[in-house]
Amino acid sequence: MSARNLWLVLGSSFALNLLLLGIFLGGYLRPSAFPPQFPPPPYERGGHGDDHRRPPPPHAPPLMRMLQSLPEAAQEKVRPLLDKYEPELKLKADVLHELRHEIRELLQAESLDMQKVNASLAESQRAMANFQTSLHRALGEIAVILTAGERKILAESLSKRP
Repeated sequence: MSARNLWLVLGSSFALNLLLLGIFLGGYLRPSAFPPQFPPPPYERGGHGDDHRRPPPPHAPPLMRMLQSLPEAAQEKVRPLLDKYEPELKLKADVLHELRHEIRELLQAESLDMQKVNASLAESQRAMANFQTSLHRALGEIAVILTAGERKILAESLSKRP
């Protein structure tokens, strides 16, 4: 290898090492735009904590996702109603989840028992209607205590999907 080629290889190696060192030090010394959070912060409803306008997670109850669009003062007004309906809605959502899991297992079984599948589907339909009835009752009670402007915001959020 000639002296010129050796200097070219050494110079390239030195430049590459400087580049990698700069990338490493730049990432280490500069705060990241997206700092890691271990563990991730728990979801908090509006009005609690420093980051109360964070959107609810996709698995949040539909009523919670809709109410997140309301101003903070309105969220504080409806909080007692949310606390009232939360256990009932959670229980009914858990029943729905269990029924869907049961249906999935029945459909994946080696031998398909259509009577059991149909019975589980019918039970799931009843459970969904029961859940929606409770959800609509809660939404109705919440709408009564909101102002016209707040109800407009709530109505706009009804059309949004997570």
